[in-house]
Amino acid sequence: LFWGKPTFCNVLVELNRQCYEIRSSALMQYSTKSTHTHEQFSDAQVEQRNTSSKLFETVVDRVQSVLEKLCEEVSARVRPNEDGVMPLEEEASNAQQGRRGQKSKSLQQIRLDQLARKRALQVAFEEVEMLCSFIRLADYMVVESLMLVSLTSADELLQQLSNPPKRVGMFFNTCEFANDTVGVVPSAGVMQEMFANMMDQTVSTVHAVPRLLYMPCFHKHFQDEVMRGPNLSEMLRQSTTFQRICSGLDSIVVRDYGACLEYAQSFEQYRPIHTFCTSFDMEAFSQLDFLASSRTIKKEMLKLRQWGQDLERMKLGNVVGIFHVDSKQLRNELHSVRDQTLSGIKTVVHDAARETSVTVIGELQTAMKSLGRKPTTLKEFAAFVEDKQDISEGLRELLNKSTTVDDMYKLLTSFDVKVPAAEQVKLDDLHMLMGRITDHISEADGHISGSMQAMSSALNQSVQALNDELMQILHDLHSGPSNNATAPTIEVLEYLESVRDTVEQLAERGDTYGKYSELFKLPPMDDSNVQSVRELFASRLEVWESLANWEQNVETWENSDWSTLNPEDMQKEVQITAKGATKLWKANEEDKVALRYKDAVDVWRGRMPVLLDLGNPAIKDRHWDQIFAKLGVERPSVTTLGNWVAWNVFDIKDYVGEVSGVAAGEYALELQLEKIESTWADLEFQVNPYREYKDVFILAGIDEIFAAMEDNQAALQTMLASRFVVGIREQVETWDKTLSTLSETLDEWLTCQRNWMYLESIFGAPDIQKQLPAETIKFQRVDQQWKDIMKKTNKRPNVVGAACAPGVLTMFSEANESLEQIQKSLEDYLETKRMGFPRFYFLSNDELLEILSQTRDPTAVKPHLRKCFDFMASVDFAQQEIEGNNVTSIVLMESAEGERVNMSEPVQTVGNVEFWMVKLEDMMRKTLYDHGKACLDDYTEDGREAWFFKWPAQSVLTVDQIVWQVGVTAALNSISDGSNANALKSFKDFNVEQIGRMVNVVRGKLSSIQRGCVCNLIVIDVHARDVLERMIKEDCSSTTDFAWISQLRYYWDGSEEVNDCVVRQTNAWFIYGYEYLGVVPRLVITPLTDKCFMTLTGALNLVLGGAPAGPAGTGKTESVKDLGKALARQCVVFNCSDGLDYKMMGRFFSGLAQAGAWACFDEFNRIDIEVLSVIAQQILTIQQALKGKVERFMFEGREIRANANYGAFITMNPGYAGRTELPDNLKA
Repeated sequence: LFWGKPTFCNVLVELNRQCYEIRSSALMQYSTKSTHTHEQFSDAQVEQRNTSSKLFETVVDRVQSVLEKLCEEVSARVRPNEDGVMPLEEEASNAQQGRRGQKSKSLQQIRLDQLARKRALQVAFEEVEMLCSFIRLADYMVVESLMLVSLTSADELLQQLSNPPKRVGMFFNTCEFANDTVGVVPSAGVMQEMFANMMDQTVSTVHAVPRLLYMPCFHKHFQDEVMRGPNLSEMLRQSTTFQRICSGLDSIVVRDYGACLEYAQSFEQYRPIHTFCTSFDMEAFSQLDFLASSRTIKKEMLKLRQWGQDLERMKLGNVVGIFHVDSKQLRNELHSVRDQTLSGIKTVVHDAARETSVTVIGELQTAMKSLGRKPTTLKEFAAFVEDKQDISEGLRELLNKSTTVDDMYKLLTSFDVKVPAAEQVKLDDLHMLMGRITDHISEADGHISGSMQAMSSALNQSVQALNDELMQILHDLHSGPSNNATAPTIEVLEYLESVRDTVEQLAERGDTYGKYSELFKLPPMDDSNVQSVRELFASRLEVWESLANWEQNVETWENSDWSTLNPEDMQKEVQITAKGATKLWKANEEDKVALRYKDAVDVWRGRMPVLLDLGNPAIKDRHWDQIFAKLGVERPSVTTLGNWVAWNVFDIKDYVGEVSGVAAGEYALELQLEKIESTWADLEFQVNPYREYKDVFILAGIDEIFAAMEDNQAALQTMLASRFVVGIREQVETWDKTLSTLSETLDEWLTCQRNWMYLESIFGAPDIQKQLPAETIKFQRVDQQWKDIMKKTNKRPNVVGAACAPGVLTMFSEANESLEQIQKSLEDYLETKRMGFPRFYFLSNDELLEILSQTRDPTAVKPHLRKCFDFMASVDFAQQEIEGNNVTSIVLMESAEGERVNMSEPVQTVGNVEFWMVKLEDMMRKTLYDHGKACLDDYTEDGREAWFFKWPAQSVLTVDQIVWQVGVTAALNSISDGSNANALKSFKDFNVEQIGRMVNVVRGKLSSIQRGCVCNLIVIDVHARDVLERMIKEDCSSTTDFAWISQLRYYWDGSEEVNDCVVRQTNAWFIYGYEYLGVVPRLVITPLTDKCFMTLTGALNLVLGGAPAGPAGTGKTESVKDLGKALARQCVVFNCSDGLDYKMMGRFFSGLAQAGAWACFDEFNRIDIEVLSVIAQQILTIQQALKGKVERFMFEGREIRANANYGAFITMNPGYAGRTELPDNLKA
């Protein structure tokens, strides 16, 4: 379009040239011949993007100038001048004036010129209008060029990285040791982030280029048009090429980084160097015992030397994909830590060698000086002998130290450590001293041998003097004051303290002389005198100190205020002291001091029972008054233990014990009562919000309250029976009465709560309020009382305070009476509803109330339809206009299998729910009747396979059995009149052929409903075939033969009186019930089933019930249910238990009798025998009414309707545990 316009052509060429310049630029800068760190690469890209960004802005500026010039030129051609004349017209006028002197043009030529000017003006206006599109085109061309240069640059980088050079890695990586592997730095994540940032910054760079479309100078050419161009950033990011490049860069990094890690694992062999050197603890090494560890140290130093040689052979780098993996840095780091560790070890070893050398020299010099002494006294000689022995024994250790010093210096020399000259001198001194120490030891041995005899004689003289002093001390202890039992304790202890120092000095001398004897290798010294003195002194000191301590305790007790003493602590002290005194006395029964100590303690041991009684904390003032009265002493303000001793309280110990016992009993009861008071002071009701209501609460978790109440009531009764209750009887009786009131109130409270919670949801429904206005008013009154009392309880939840407040018990009692009346009225109301629609008897009260509380919503019955109609799972509602009113009507019923049957007429849901539910029941039967009759009229043998699916499955099944009966009857008539003796066989063959065709149908593609219908037909027809075979086998030839009349047969009685489907068996017949069955599966019929059906239909004909019996799982209940399906009767299965009562059963029988339904009571003999007797009377009442063919009869005090379709059946498992034998009247 624009190439065809001369005005735009040259500009378009210029635009292409500028865009080519953009596309020819590069957004990324790199070299494949050199290696970069990731920081260098990132910096290079930033610099290149900045350069490119400036280029792009320059190009856009040039394009802007070209476009502005174009816009000005095009706009000027249509812009009028100051006189309002268009430029083209002005140009034409100037041309005309210039030609005035020339020959005038013809009129035709003038017209042509005017037409050309008009056309040129029109073209100029068109070009002005095209300016906005041309600017948009220019913007698109620039955007496209920027997008292409971005993708091209990135793709070229991807191609280079995909096929990197073999010898040069583009990116520099180094190896380093991580926790459990050799890592590569930078990591793959860093590289991926670098490339991701590079791509993001590339997008940002081109996105930041100024857009022609949004420049203010061009806005005037867009008029009202929205200036909205492509978003370059989004276009790039959403581009599949861009996404492929980003993904490719990630993949390359992951691929090559994995290879780098594999290569890096080759350096795992050097990890021991890193681990050893980095974890080496130089401080711990310096604390080592170098004598014991010298070999280990040498081994470690040699290992470090070998590691240094291994590192010299380490590979320094390798190219892996796009990476140059450098290991030189790793080697240098390992060299550094290895050299540092080895240097540290050498320094420590050197220091240890130098210090050990000095230490050994010092020890040798000290030993030689000691051995050079010449002792003259016994003490000095003994010290000399001991020093010489120590030096001799330590000589080997000194030799080992010397050897270790030599080894350490040799090791240091082998590791090129220079030993200073001063240290070498010290080492030579060490060697010299080690050679001289032996000579000194020999000289010392000679001196000891020469002096030993004289020193031994001096030792014996000293021992004899010691023994003389010991004998004197023994004599003093045996005859002195320490053995006088009557002596004052303080004086004896002072005497013993004065003897203590002498005994200790003598014992110390004895120990010293014994050591000398051992040093001189003389026979051991006899220290028996020393031990005797020690033992005798210790025993005398122990008994006198114990006696002194006891006397001090007694004195303290006697002077103390009795109220401050703890008799139990005194008792423990007396027991411990008595045990110690007895032990001392038994050690020496001749010791009169020990006997004195034992007798003194025994006196107080005899007094302790009385003191314990007096210390009973339960004793009150009245008890003290009794004790003081018995003593005949006026009670002082302060009583001490010495007072009790002076008053001879121990003489009335029995009386004190009796008073203390009474006080203890009373005190125990008081404590128990206090515990009860404390319990109820802290015990509070747990109050929970009720549903979502505001300020409405209920009680919760009261088990703890009942448990406490029962325990406390039992405790109070025990207290009242105690002989110690006299002092607190009034309080105990008050609490007993309080807890009795609480128990009664809680019972009423919980009953009220239970009934209120049940009725609250019922009377909260507006429909129920309208239908029971009087009861609603009563309930609202109770409801307000309940809410008020619960609000108060929530604020003050203390149990006793809330429940025992005045008027609470009365309020709950009256509320419960009102609620009982409301419940009775509610039951009566529900009974009227059930009598209106008897099938409501099969719903619980809650389910029925749920329906009645939503009478304005007819659909509320849908969840409960299955309990009213066994196989009607749902119904469809439709809005109809009747007499100007919009009425909801039921137009269709649906089974659980999904079969949908249209009603013959809509059932209007107007009025009370029980009324239109009756209409629904009637319309169900009428609909099935209409469909059954039409289905029978529509039946043709030729179109049988198509006929299956035109009608409801129940109608098809019924008509099929009618048709079969007609065929069998015709065959029997043919046999009886002689026209065809093989008529039954022919009909049987026809029947088998029909089954075969149905099998073919069921093998085809059918819906679940169609398949269920055909399967039921096959079950019935197979049974029909079996019946025909049995009849043929028994030569049946008449319609009156038992083999035929014993079968369940279906007839259509077209008489005016009946005109309905009739089911016959033997002499019993029934009108077909038309209870909707849906497509429910039918039971396979066996000969036993036939017999069961025949028995049950016979019983029904006699207005009796049936009682199939047999083990569990044999099909008793299912046979009854299938007979109900065969006669189209509602059959309710009821599981019996021993919890049933006669009222519940009476209500159920009332529903059965009015609804004309069947019930099968499973395990009937589990019901209690007493209830069974009443049930027998209830069943008898119903049977008598049905036999009398009355329309209404009295049942359980209420007149109800009688429905002849009623049926009751029971099943029993005889012989099982917990089963009851049926009463005779029930069997009958």
